[in-house]
Amino acid sequence: MKNEFHSILIINNQQSQTDNWLKDKFGQINQQLSPNNPDLFIIQDDYSINKIREIKTFLSKKPFQHQSKIVVIYSAQNLKTESQNALLKTIEEIGDNYIFLICNNKNTLLDTILSRCTLVNLKQTQQNSGKIISTNGQLSSKTYQKDEVQPLLEEQLYLYQQLLIKNPSLEISQKIKIIIKTLDMIKHNVDPLLALDYFFLTPNS
Repeated sequence: MKNEFHSILIINNQQSQTDNWLKDKFGQINQQLSPNNPDLFIIQDDYSINKIREIKTFLSKKPFQHQSKIVVIYSAQNLKTESQNALLKTIEEIGDNYIFLICNNKNTLLDTILSRCTLVNLKQTQQNSGKIISTNGQLSSKTYQKDEVQPLLEEQLYLYQQLLIKNPSLEISQKIKIIIKTLDMIKHNVDPLLALDYFFLTPNS
């Protein structure tokens, strides 16, 4: 995973599906979603500002067994404003570590947090085909709404990353770079539909 994906917001309400997604991501950085992992800090019942401040202390120390540390916050919609503000400072200084926020409604989080996180909408992924889209240098015959574009691209990024693990190739690597570039365009306020055109029309090499 690239640096721009070190703070990730997962929209979902099914923990089993979320955990399966996390296990795949953790595997990419040689980590484990396990209570025995000393470099993993999980929050799922205490959302106080003191608990959030513990994250900063946890991340300030060197990893025990891995190159980075990971924080997972389940049901992040339970974070009060003061806790979110404390978390924001940690996200801004994430370094080589990772923070995963899981919630069922992104509108419960501060815009300043949303703007610093990569969104992964697993609810949307459930509704999509789960298949890699063949671009072939042509525009899609399907019409997309603006709010569909980012979840679509994030799903494609995930699928291509899994494909790269199973079948490494320069073509797949190039496509991943194109998707990351397209998502970056959206983050910098390029019209999502124009960014999607870039995804479809840009050749892999």
